[in-house]
Amino acid sequence: MEITQQYKPTLHSLLSVIAGLVFIYLSIVVTGLGAAIAIPESILNPMATFSLTVALSVVALITIGIPLAICFVMYAWLLKSFLKTINYYLVAAPYIMLLLFSFLEPGFSSNYSIYFVAQVFAKDLPFLVCVYLLGKASNNKSAA
Repeated sequence: MEITQQYKPTLHSLLSVIAGLVFIYLSIVVTGLGAAIAIPESILNPMATFSLTVALSVVALITIGIPLAICFVMYAWLLKSFLKTINYYLVAAPYIMLLLFSFLEPGFSSNYSIYFVAQVFAKDLPFLVCVYLLGKASNNKSAA
């Protein structure tokens, strides 16, 4: 199997991966700040009567998931202004590897596995959607 010109490793690919490693540190800051937000009990009680997992997942989506996606979009815009060629999938790759590594936790096989998966999706689904949309838009511009 030979490497085509399109997928040949370049300096831009290396810079994209390094930028992805920096984004891991940004995501830790965003996650820490989002986890520190106190949600009043009066907001959680109506949702918790339905399902505690859904209530906590909605809170995680609002306090961590959406800010993480906004942080990635702003970071991608900043990278695009400094680096002319950027691969958004490579920028997201280190964070996705960190996300996949979290599935290896020993607590995943316990009774809380549904809660754990719900929290992971709530925190990371907006980020993954933004990566997909930015990567798709970037590929469409390079093809044109």
